[in-house]
Amino acid sequence: MYEDKEIKIGKRTFPAVFNVVALQEIVKRFGGVEEMGKELEKDYVKAIDEYAWIIALLVGQGIALKNFEDGTDEKAPNPEQIKLCLKPHEFIHHRQTIFSVVRDGMNSGSEVRDEEEVDEVLEEVLASKNVMGARE
Repeated sequence: MYEDKEIKIGKRTFPAVFNVVALQEIVKRFGGVEEMGKELEKDYVKAIDEYAWIIALLVGQGIALKNFEDGTDEKAPNPEQIKLCLKPHEFIHHRQTIFSVVRDGMNSGSEVRDEEEVDEVLEEVLASKNVMGARE
C-alpha cells in the first residue's frame, strides 16, 4: 500500500508512513503540509523539537500499520527518545526522508503513470527514427 520508507534511529530502523492520521495531526499542529515546511525553516532550535515530533509521528504510523497488518505489538519511540538517539548531523538526512515519506503518502500514483506514458511515446519516436534511418 505504501512505499517502504524507513528511518534509522540509533541502532534501530523503523517503518515510516504518511497516512490520513499523520495528515490530520500535521494539520492540527501546523495548518497543513506546506505550513509545516515553512515552520521548519524558521527557528532552528524550535525545528529540532518539530523534527523529532514529525519523525515520531511518521514512525508511529509506520509501526501502527505494521502492527495492524502483521498482528504485532511493537512500540514506537516518542520525540524525546528520538532526540536522545539522533546525532545533530542526522537531522539533515532525516529532513529529506521526512519529505520523501510525505510525498509518497500524498502521491496518487498518477505522476508515475504520466512518466511511463511519456517514456512509451519517446521510445516509439526513437524506434521510428531508427527504422527510418535503416531504410535510407
